[in-house]
Amino acid sequence: MNYYPPVGYYFVVVFRDSGDAPIGSQLKMLLYDTNFKEVSGLTSELGIDKYQEGGVNDYQHPLPKPAHFNNITLKRGMLTNSGIVDWMRDALENFIIVPKAFTIVLLGPQGFPVAAWDVTGAFPVKWEISGFNAMDNSIVVESIEFVCQKHRRLPI
Repeated sequence: MNYYPPVGYYFVVVFRDSGDAPIGSQLKMLLYDTNFKEVSGLTSELGIDKYQEGGVNDYQHPLPKPAHFNNITLKRGMLTNSGIVDWMRDALENFIIVPKAFTIVLLGPQGFPVAAWDVTGAFPVKWEISGFNAMDNSIVVESIEFVCQKHRRLPI
């Protein structure tokens, strides 16, 4: 059997309220306002404390601490009006913090999920608009950075 690693350009991001269950068979939800060109920051790292035992001078005991989850950045062509824009404006301009959840789904060649990550307790902490250049014919891109409680890979 031949194995071909999945490509990273075919994916969707689906936002939901924090109390809702992660998507599974509900992938046919309305996906408007969720088309992004890039997802980055799906990084988790186990914390380690070093404990020095009395009388043992040649090593320390590594003790695990809870995992740390990096901020996740989503990029897309700028939208002038959308639910996500309203949510970001509330958080960044009015300091109304409403955590939400979202699922990042990597799709295979036929459009079926091959991997998915569930992100919980997320809210926007940075919103960046690409530069404007009269000599360039490029799309304005917005980058949205989210802090999250945690993310986990879902079984498919």
